Amino acid sequence: MNILPFLFDHWHEIAYVVLFLIAIGNYVLHFLDHKSKLSTESLLMLVLFFVVVIATRMEGFRGDQSAKVDELSAQIRNMESPSGFARVEKIANADQMFSALIGSLNKAQTQIHVTSIRNEPPVLLDKQSGLASEWYSQLRQWPNKKPGRVLYRLIGIPNKAMNQWFHDECTKRSRDNYTLASVDWDGKSPTINIVVFDHQESYLIFSPPNGPLAETEVYRVTDPSFADLLIRGYFEYLNRTSSPCSDQ
Repeated sequence: MNILPFLFDHWHEIAYVVLFLIAIGNYVLHFLDHKSKLSTESLLMLVLFFVVVIATRMEGFRGDQSAKVDELSAQIRNMESPSGFARVEKIANADQMFSALIGSLNKAQTQIHVTSIRNEPPVLLDKQSGLASEWYSQLRQWPNKKPGRVLYRLIGIPNKAMNQWFHDECTKRSRDNYTLASVDWDGKSPTINIVVFDHQESYLIFSPPNGPLAETEVYRVTDPSFADLLIRGYFEYLNRTSSPCSDQ
C-alpha cells in the first residue's frame, strides 16, 4: 500500500493532531517554571498556526490537491509575520484587559463573539479586578441597546457553579439577539478564550486552568482576516459540540 496518497489526502488531520499536542505541551510549559518554555511571542505564533489548521480542517478546500496546497500556503504566509498584516498589542494586567474590553464593547455595532471557559463564575472575579462585573453586565445589555446587534456566547461547564451561572445567563438573555450555549470542559486543560468585536478586533486570552487573573496573558489583534479566522476556526469549532439554552 502506498502511504503517500493517504498522507496527502489527510494532511490536515495529521497536522491538527501534531499541532494540538505541541500547542498543549508548550502551553502548559509556558505557565511553569521550566527552562524550555516558549516566549510569549512564540506562544502566540504557535496558536496562530494552530488556528489556521483548525480552520482548514473544518472548511475543507474545494478543487484539486494542488489548489489545496496553494491556498494553505497563502494562509500560512499571511500568518508568518503578525506585524505585517495586523496590529498586535499585549495587555499588561486584568484591569487593563477589562478596561480595553469595555472600550471595544462600546464601539461595537453589529456582532460580538465571546467564549467564557473558566472554573469560576464572574462573581468570584470581582476580588481580582473591580471591572470584571462591569464587563459582564455591559456585555449582557449590549445587544438590546440598538437594533441589528447579535451577541454569540459560549460558556464552559466544568462544575456546578459554572452550570448554575450558565442557567442564570439563560434566564436573563433576550432570545432574538443573544445566542448562548454551553460546552463541556474538564476544568483541567489550559484554555484559550476569545472575544471578537464586529469581525475587526480580537482578544486572545491565555489562562492556566486554576490560576488567578494575574497569570492570564492577553493580546489584542486588530485585523479583519484574523478575526474571521478566529470565529470560523475556533468559535464555530467549539460551537459544533455545544448545547444551546433551549436544549437545557
